[in-house]
Amino acid sequence: MASSSPTRVGYFERLRLLAMLGVILIHGSALYLEELAAGGQALGAAWHLVNLLDSFSRFSVPVFLMITGALLLPREDSLSLSVIGRRRIPRVAVPLLFWSAVYILLQTAMVKDYRPLEAVKNLLSTPAEDHLWYLYALIAVYLLLPLLRLLVKHAPRRIILYTLLLWAVFSSLWRAAAGLLPALRLPSYANLDILGGYAGYVLLGHVLHTAKKTPSAAVSGGVFAVCGLFTAAATWGMTLRAGELNGVFYQYFMPNVAVMSAAVFLLLRRLGEKRQEAGPAVTALSSLSFGVYLIHEAFIRLFHLAFSSLPPLAALPLTILTTAAASLLCALVLIRLPVVRFLAMGESARQK
Repeated sequence: MASSSPTRVGYFERLRLLAMLGVILIHGSALYLEELAAGGQALGAAWHLVNLLDSFSRFSVPVFLMITGALLLPREDSLSLSVIGRRRIPRVAVPLLFWSAVYILLQTAMVKDYRPLEAVKNLLSTPAEDHLWYLYALIAVYLLLPLLRLLVKHAPRRIILYTLLLWAVFSSLWRAAAGLLPALRLPSYANLDILGGYAGYVLLGHVLHTAKKTPSAAVSGGVFAVCGLFTAAATWGMTLRAGELNGVFYQYFMPNVAVMSAAVFLLLRRLGEKRQEAGPAVTALSSLSFGVYLIHEAFIRLFHLAFSSLPPLAALPLTILTTAAASLLCALVLIRLPVVRFLAMGESARQK
């Protein structure tokens, strides 16, 4: 998501746009899901609708990582330590520092008893705002790029698939099972979890993008629908049991989310075969996805407060729409400002 590669693949642009909107929907929904399930209150129609919307948006961050893998793993410069150290990591690390400072200042002004110095001290382990965790994961993924590039360049397809199988078993299936049943937790010396599951999505994106055969759009769409419904139903059950929101099945390493993410990736790949290039509007909007990701959380909090007096079924769509519009506008302004475009969005300092 932080890369402005000259390579333009139509279905990547559409996936970025969908994932960008999905991230806004996830974070906007989270506030209402917690409020409507607090204190063991009955889960009404509003909660179930918001749960469905959130469940069907869970592909968003995995898809961003899968696009990264599909774009960067075939490239020879992914082997270059110089490119990674001087170009790729700064384009994530600099915006991370910039937006960490922004969110620390915002919370200092808005949150009672907030401790900014403690937040600064803990930045290496704790993001200044929750959604910035993705940039930490992206830096780690970039550090692994040379190894993953060597794998896809020299290893037979069966070895790549074997690596992906290890990721699926230890970073998704076993990790999910151990989360639900602590007795299944592996000791540290036997744990093959790979970067919390995120590096596996990078490899998965490459594998799905280069696959010679793909399922039909109907099959991929059906799998996506089943996974979304399963996520919603499982979250409902876990929330009923806990008496408050329990989003364990929302987590990105869960098998239902991994399969959903693969399904939507394959669905748009198949649909993109009929129209290879994305339209100019889709391309323009998707190019702002990184900036929108970084700024949207501030607008969600602002508009959630502004619409707090409205019923949730009215407040949520208004929050999502206004957040999307304001974030896109803000990203569009930032990307046009020399130097600021690099500090805030990781783009080259001068506008092309």
